[in-house]
Amino acid sequence: MSKLTDLMKEIKAKAAERKSLAKNLASKNKSIRMHHENGHKALVGPDMSKPGKYRVTRFDERGAMGHTEHDSLEDAADEALKNGFKPK
Repeated sequence: MSKLTDLMKEIKAKAAERKSLAKNLASKNKSIRMHHENGHKALVGPDMSKPGKYRVTRFDERGAMGHTEHDSLEDAADEALKNGFKPK
């Protein structure tokens, strides 16, 4: 196999693993505390300003530094995982 084919297989396997973890985290139907190796933290949970939506709120040592909005808890958890956050 070519290096490109091997790389694509590796990327697909990692994406499947990440999506499986996101699904597992979301199945508990609770907010998820996460951390990044750079010291930042994230909270994944319901968006209080938009009922039925979910958000990933990121924090550094000074406080909240932004958020993203999502249609499901699973999508929000997947986004955090894509950005290097891991469940606490």
